[in-house]
Amino acid sequence: MARIRLKALVDKKNNRVIFAESNEDFVDVLFSFLTIPMGTIIKLSRKHPPAANLGCMNNLYKSVENLEEERFQTKACRKMLLSPRNAAAAPCQNLKLNFDDLETLFYFHCAGSCLSSNYKLVSHYIDTVCDCGSRMGNWTYLVTRKDSDAEVGVFVKGMARLMVSDDLQVVPSSTAASFSILSKLGIIDGSATEVRSFHIGVNERSSKKPKLEAASNQNGKIVVRLMISKSKQMVCYAEASEDFVDLLFSFLTVPLGFIIKQMHGGDFKFKGCINRLFDSVQGLDAEQYLKSQENEELLISPKLAPVSPVTFLDPKSHDSHHKDKKSGRGFMMGPAQFTITDDLTVTAISSISGLTVLSNLKVPFGDIEERTVHVGENEALRLLVASFISKSALTNAFLLK
Repeated sequence: MARIRLKALVDKKNNRVIFAESNEDFVDVLFSFLTIPMGTIIKLSRKHPPAANLGCMNNLYKSVENLEEERFQTKACRKMLLSPRNAAAAPCQNLKLNFDDLETLFYFHCAGSCLSSNYKLVSHYIDTVCDCGSRMGNWTYLVTRKDSDAEVGVFVKGMARLMVSDDLQVVPSSTAASFSILSKLGIIDGSATEVRSFHIGVNERSSKKPKLEAASNQNGKIVVRLMISKSKQMVCYAEASEDFVDLLFSFLTVPLGFIIKQMHGGDFKFKGCINRLFDSVQGLDAEQYLKSQENEELLISPKLAPVSPVTFLDPKSHDSHHKDKKSGRGFMMGPAQFTITDDLTVTAISSISGLTVLSNLKVPFGDIEERTVHVGENEALRLLVASFISKSALTNAFLLK
């Protein structure tokens, strides 16, 4: 198993890392976190406890698992939400540590009659329905362009020496930078520190941009009914069509770096360290430390879908013979209505479930006010960020402005 050697300066009294020194291998792994879709982060955190506390994202993931398969447009829809594809999968395969299986580079193609025609359709997901009506069950491996310089860095240039602080700020290694970090921590001499070496393995890891498209209900926006507690000034739950649930579930496919980018300059605050990584990418001298502008863009402007010389069939499309299914680009079958709690647990609509939510919150019926909101791109972006940092996404997105 591959491992990365890391040298760290440690505060002996508080038993904490002050900063670590590393070559490009460790920093490449850190920067790659920005490219990972949220659904993949949740999936990985389940394999390596403790599970990540990611606002309401865990509830969205569980909702996809718990909803009946028949409520999704195709079988592939659930798969693409629970195991979303990383647009940076090709370069990430050259990381010294691969913490995801990166099955992205395996593709499925049609086993039907269209193989003898000019069709060049493939899918990331098994059982996607081809345009010819056959299911894509045969797999292949598409060879991507190999970076001739891949052995010396993925995002960061080879032989670069960088410092990583305990809050994941990455800066060029220098005496001045180390003194600055020590000063901020109130450490005035070397007697309080010691140097330790670590070997980091997988288990020690602590083109177009993504666009959240809101299906049109009214004036190009999704209509959502909020049930609000007047006394507590909170959203108890919402009732909405499949269009709104499509939007919520699409959050699982969005790369982490895109969410961090949306938080910059906004009024949402995040207590973790991942925003430091995003700032570090922008703060480094790109010409001196980063391998290419293309890979830099993968970090600061993450994409949703990988680029390929073949045509990827939308796995949300379905067999045209199934006339009972709603055509469109959404994940969910429709028309349908859903109940969405403040922490983004999604269930099929039910009068009983709504009353149960109110009972659990100890909110009397007379305290409820129904309010209609219209969700467009701006509201969707605000809801995306709220779902990442808050356990009360609907309240934070629609009431606390």
